[in-house]
Amino acid sequence: MPAPEEEDAGVVPRSIIRVVEVIPSIVKWLIAGLAALVLLAGLAALLTGHRARRLAWQRARLLRDIGILQEALLPHVPRQVGPLAVSAAYRPAEGLAAGGDFYDVFLCPDGRVGLVVGDVAGHGRDSLSSTTLVRYTLRAYLESGLEPRRALKLAAPVLESALPEEQFVTAVAAVYVPATGALVYACAGHPPPVLVGPATHEPVLAAASPPLGLGIDTGLRQTTIGLAAASRALFYTDGMVEQPLDGRMLGLRRLAERFSAAGARPDARSMVDWVAAQGDRVRDDLAACTIAPTGGPRPDIPRIEELEVGSRDLTTPPLQQFLAACGVVAVEREAIATAARQALNASGTAVVRVSVDGGRAEAAVEAGEIAAFRSVSLRDPQRALHR
Repeated sequence: MPAPEEEDAGVVPRSIIRVVEVIPSIVKWLIAGLAALVLLAGLAALLTGHRARRLAWQRARLLRDIGILQEALLPHVPRQVGPLAVSAAYRPAEGLAAGGDFYDVFLCPDGRVGLVVGDVAGHGRDSLSSTTLVRYTLRAYLESGLEPRRALKLAAPVLESALPEEQFVTAVAAVYVPATGALVYACAGHPPPVLVGPATHEPVLAAASPPLGLGIDTGLRQTTIGLAAASRALFYTDGMVEQPLDGRMLGLRRLAERFSAAGARPDARSMVDWVAAQGDRVRDDLAACTIAPTGGPRPDIPRIEELEVGSRDLTTPPLQQFLAACGVVAVEREAIATAARQALNASGTAVVRVSVDGGRAEAAVEAGEIAAFRSVSLRDPQRALHR
């Protein structure tokens, strides 16, 4: 006689057999079909996952190659260019943001040291040709002897016709003049350099010039400062301040603090690596250049802020905002606006220059691009009104 456990063990299989026997054949075929579909779906998911992993690997490799190519296209910058100690570094983004940043530091035929740093909107392979075009165009204009503002202004229409549609470029162009120790720079939609030492000042951002390639007049602003041997400057692209950190951007203040604490000869590579280490990954390209005089004259020049104005600027805020940001008082701002209007009527263009020295600001107006300098004394506003 079988044990109770053995009888129970045989009940379940017999019950399953009976259930299967009473299921209609069509249902059995449906069940078999569903099982086959589940199996096929599983295989399809497996193949899709494998393909996705392979595509991700190929994309990562392609972007890494783009970053390597971008770095290869950037020039080798020696540690000494003229009387300046120089360093430059680039690090591509991790992901689709790779490509677009550029820099160059070079000795001009007239003895000045030229510098360009910029960022082409857009990323990947399509941005590589544009970065090379912009870099060489700006370099050529600076090497020809143009001041930075004029180089940006003349390059704008050339690049607008050469760049792909809807692509634009932010850039800063600069020259260091060894004979006077002056650093002259102009920005087009690009942040101004971080300055440490005697040259430190609050940058004037009012009436900033727009990027290149937008079909808008640019190259309207320029700054001149004395770069003493104890001073140093950091030129950078926006990835250096927009690196995510704790849910926010790293920011200019942190970057400036790090640059200030980096010593007398900060290295661009160490600055780029420090920024990259602040987030979980590098979200945008990082590019930086540092310059520091190794000698030369002690600059004895005031800081000079320049703005080219048109007739529309006289009745809109930019000119007034620019003068106010430079420290020019209200009554003197009206005198300058009047002088600028007279210059525009005479030549069609006017450049307003503000000299800031020891907390005192004096402004002047130049009529035309090549016209002789026309000074407006702000100590006698009534006289200025009638000049």
